[in-house]
Amino acid sequence: MPAISLKNAACPLALSLVASLAPSFAQETAPFGQAMPTVLANGDPFPTPETEFNSWVFGEIQNVDRITSHAWGIWAALTASARHNALGISDPLVYQTWLSPSEIYNVTGGQPAVPKLELRTPLHHNRGGAGDKLTDAIKPNEHGIKVDRAVAEVVAYSPAAARHAVDLELFYTETLESYLENGYKEIPNFPKSGVTIKPVYKLISEDDLNSINGRELYAMPAWPGTPDTSSWSNARAQQGFPNTFWGQCVYIDMALTEPTTSNGVDPDCDSPTDPSIYSLADFINVPLTDADMAQFVEVFEEAGDPPNTALAPGQTLILVGMHVGTREMKRWTWQTNWWSADADNPNGPSSASIAAGRVGVVDGPAAHYAMATAYSMLVPAQPLTGGRNVGSLVPAYNPHLEAPFGPSVLQGGTATVLTPEGGVTTNLGVESNCMTCHNY
Repeated sequence: MPAISLKNAACPLALSLVASLAPSFAQETAPFGQAMPTVLANGDPFPTPETEFNSWVFGEIQNVDRITSHAWGIWAALTASARHNALGISDPLVYQTWLSPSEIYNVTGGQPAVPKLELRTPLHHNRGGAGDKLTDAIKPNEHGIKVDRAVAEVVAYSPAAARHAVDLELFYTETLESYLENGYKEIPNFPKSGVTIKPVYKLISEDDLNSINGRELYAMPAWPGTPDTSSWSNARAQQGFPNTFWGQCVYIDMALTEPTTSNGVDPDCDSPTDPSIYSLADFINVPLTDADMAQFVEVFEEAGDPPNTALAPGQTLILVGMHVGTREMKRWTWQTNWWSADADNPNGPSSASIAAGRVGVVDGPAAHYAMATAYSMLVPAQPLTGGRNVGSLVPAYNPHLEAPFGPSVLQGGTATVLTPEGGVTTNLGVESNCMTCHNY
């Protein structure tokens, strides 16, 4: 579960959850946003019974096809058009109607929650990134091209998860301390329809653009896939695999308004060509208008918080990744998505076979995103208690979030796992999966 940092609030314990039936669309009222559908686009019910997950996950061989199909159904639900527009932005998606922890905290404290722009809390710079775009200008690379290497992340809760946090006052230090004092080993279980997400964005400003051959191009690093770490020295491992090592780029032509058929990259970030140039329509994006910013500032002023000065009219937010966890099973389901140049043949930790599962389930710009899943740490999946570090690893990380992590970040990941190939110490972000950090 994501941690929060709020005045008079506490970081939640690693959360595991109980219960309720999935809300229907009739329960999409403010202040908690639009609920998940009761049936996913792939045909699975939401939430799916835990016994069904157990049949996919446990055993010598996992049913990867069913896991992948379910995860694409979740992605389709999150990126579907919302049935109401309470945000003041054009055509919000379902996930963009959900509350951030600060909004949930305000509801807990009796403050009114007004649904507003998706990046409604101050942008949190990813600690594994290579430079903070929110405070530092983008500097040209050795070829004179300005490449945006920064990302910003936020956290949001589905209506069911938000309601649970509000009803139980889980963002209060006193509440968590009372659980500890009374011998609780975990907080009360969230409902099975609970979902938490961590969207990752890039912010495009006019100053970020490159004028090349009469075109205004925005440049960003392109994920090259999981690196071979077998020859890395300890000093090299400490650096992780941030986007400064990726070597390749893609571009967005800000004048294009329709999706492209591009699926290439610029391998040296020095010479954009048509195959490596995309449209904003190839991304989930939010243009910031004067009206958006007026509402954004007004809501922050009402809450007594300063507006995020990094945002301004004329800028555009593009979604480059998202972590998603659902409480449909005890360990939660974990899936992560990121924008991919070649969405049909994405680089690891995704694959062409995983990408094939989105056909007929996900459409529009959401289909331009790759996916990896982690419904267990190892295969065979270990029991909830009494498990061993024996089995094949299940890597599932997000290039924009965990790839930069080295051993100094994943200090708890130093246990040796006995894999069929021998003992492996997993202390790199590109060897991790979601549960490496989000232990249940």
